[in-house]
Amino acid sequence: MEAQAAQRTDGEILSAIFKVVVEKQASGTGFLVHDQRHILTAYHVVKHAPQGKVIIQDAVSGVAYPATTQHVIERWDIALLRLDEPVAGVTPFVLSHHRLQSGLQIRTFGFPTNFGNHWHLGIVSGDLSNGKCDILFQTQYPDRLGGLSGGPIFRGDDAACKIAGVIVEQDITNLQMGTIVPTFRFYDEITRVLRLEDAHDDTPWCFVILSELEEVTTTPDQLQEAVYKAMILLIKENHSLKEYIGENQEHIHFAKATDLVTSQEAYENAVSKLCQAKIAIFDVTHFEPAVMLLLGIRSVVRRGITLASHGGMFVVGEVM
Repeated sequence: MEAQAAQRTDGEILSAIFKVVVEKQASGTGFLVHDQRHILTAYHVVKHAPQGKVIIQDAVSGVAYPATTQHVIERWDIALLRLDEPVAGVTPFVLSHHRLQSGLQIRTFGFPTNFGNHWHLGIVSGDLSNGKCDILFQTQYPDRLGGLSGGPIFRGDDAACKIAGVIVEQDITNLQMGTIVPTFRFYDEITRVLRLEDAHDDTPWCFVILSELEEVTTTPDQLQEAVYKAMILLIKENHSLKEYIGENQEHIHFAKATDLVTSQEAYENAVSKLCQAKIAIFDVTHFEPAVMLLLGIRSVVRRGITLASHGGMFVVGEVM
């Protein structure tokens, strides 16, 4: 992840730093990393978010991006969030794996409620026994910086603005002191998570869970045909979908429910797709346990549109 990073203007830097909102309350700061749909912040900022659901808000435009807590490193108070939709036109930051030296000039940006939105300057004042670093702010603050947690730490002389750390705490007895986690502490783990996701990034636009039983009136082949016909109708109504879905339907995935629970890896992959697909369709003709399990997971994450298809002569509302 520490690749080339071009110099940035202040406007470009600030466009990749966001407010983190939990249950309609501004909770902290986060910033874009790796690609246009991952946000890094302090774990305590999102720790109590219901089902890990948060809002990432552009402080200038007010545009809100729903996100979910994807990975937590509790030891370092770090959380990786995944946006439901990418932030277009914004360049993500690059993480540095270099250590921080005492006396290093640093700066951070965030959204503390009491002091508005601006740069906060400081100096690394030493290592702590828990692996974090103390910093000394170069401002005499009259009150706490609530909302700054999760903000990115930049080296003062780094025009490329690689992320050197994340701010996680302000001293309650000395408001000029703070604590940061250097990125080298969690660099390997976050890099592994993001690369693993890149390797399996085959998230479908539409995920269709098929029944294992083929003797029913509505066979899997018939359901597939119905899905393709529906897709054609959607493209006719909205031509912009054609480029997104693809002429070869590569963004529509079909799978038998029983195949998705044959191993831990298959199951985890299926759950990941269910949590991200815009449309999920389930063949519930015989209420097979695997189908109903996956349908339950989909209903809990409340993602996109979910449809249940029942074959045979069943009518919704009829007593079975």
